[in-house]
Amino acid sequence: MSLGIRVKETRERRGLTLAELATKVGGITGQAIQQIESGSTLHPRKLEQRAAALGVRQEWLLVGSDDCANVLANDKIISDIIYNLPYLTSSEQAEIAKYVVEMANRNKSVLNELSNRWQADTNPHEV
Repeated sequence: MSLGIRVKETRERRGLTLAELATKVGGITGQAIQQIESGSTLHPRKLEQRAAALGVRQEWLLVGSDDCANVLANDKIISDIIYNLPYLTSSEQAEIAKYVVEMANRNKSVLNELSNRWQADTNPHEV
């Protein structure tokens, strides 16, 4: 599934018109959104704002990969751990801190790899 299809399907699921999404993003037009959805714009500006307006992660909007689901699952685990930290002993907290750093580094690697893959797919002559 392409970036344009992910934008369009998500926009439609949210019940937003092109103009409404453009207003939520700010500084762009409905026509610019339509150009992304049709695939004529492969590298849109304000991708972070578009993702926020659609209620999705920027990484998913870019690559739409199952790997992003793993990142989201890890983010949820990290969030749960942080919430429960005050209830843990200091040795448990130290053990958890190592685990969290390891997961964060894994997420960063996955996201970098996905971003590189997306750039290679959309810029075959610039690799």
